[in-house]
Amino acid sequence: MTTRFHLFTLIHKGLRHALQQLVWTAGKLDYTDVQEREAFFEEFRRISAMLHQHASDEDSFIQPLIDQCAPDVGQELETQHQRSDGLLDALIQAVEKMASATSVSAQTWQAFLEDLNQFVGDYFLHLYHEESVAMPLLWEAFDDAELMAAGIKVRNNVPQHIQSDFQRYMIPALNVHEQATMLANMKHSVPEPLFRQTCELFESLLRPQEYANVIARLQAAAASK
Repeated sequence: MTTRFHLFTLIHKGLRHALQQLVWTAGKLDYTDVQEREAFFEEFRRISAMLHQHASDEDSFIQPLIDQCAPDVGQELETQHQRSDGLLDALIQAVEKMASATSVSAQTWQAFLEDLNQFVGDYFLHLYHEESVAMPLLWEAFDDAELMAAGIKVRNNVPQHIQSDFQRYMIPALNVHEQATMLANMKHSVPEPLFRQTCELFESLLRPQEYANVIARLQAAAASK
């Protein structure tokens, strides 16, 4: 069976990783420690920027394709986007209010945790809906070249500083086959200095044995050609 190009798999793995890490960190955080709290707020802001960028890119480059082939599903996804945006904006306001305060009470932090958990649960259901409902409809309506073109537009529209944050969460969340394929594609599509820089990024994000496995697969694939 031929594997079709999937618009969502890699980036959704990164987003899930980022949000799972955020929930885990928030749950164990000593909210009375100013430095620990501020470090969490900075991470929250970076992830929020990623989420806003992802939503904007989907609205610009993927939503029109869904609207074209399945308007009802497109409307449902748009409703989900609006709900997620509202929940996220409320979290952002709560974070900035806590960041400007001299201290945070147990009640305030607990309320934030509950709202964060609500947002992440809702957002994960939205990601699943895109993968399980929207993607099969896109496969029926478009060939892989058209879907890849949309994916490239999304990637090229992401500012470099946000792209770096995406990669920091996405690369460790991929399996070894996806990591090796990502590097193999880059090896043939970007200048050598950028490819070496990407390899260094992989090495910094993965455990030594994980990185060795990726490179071994990359070399084996090149030798077989």
